[in-house]
Amino acid sequence: MPAADIFHTIRTRGMRVSSSAFSVYYKDVGTHIRPRVVVSQKVDKRATVRNRLRRQIREIIKTLSPTLGVIVIAKPSILDKSFAEMKKELLGLIH
Repeated sequence: MPAADIFHTIRTRGMRVSSSAFSVYYKDVGTHIRPRVVVSQKVDKRATVRNRLRRQIREIIKTLSPTLGVIVIAKPSILDKSFAEMKKELLGLIH
């Protein structure tokens, strides 16, 4: 199954949970798939800030099962959080 189809399935049939800093879609897809992280310009106009947030979120997601398809959408309030706070909040949403 192509990756686009898998991510469509995750968004339509998977679980959706939200917090003040994240919206997360996830579903166990049975195959290894790279997680998707979305940090839009609504969060920050500077690409360097958005890329740093993407790297931090990917590092947190590495601890999850490789067959768990995950889509993480960052919200603007993520800028107020430290890495430890992001990790606690994101893992709390998924577990």
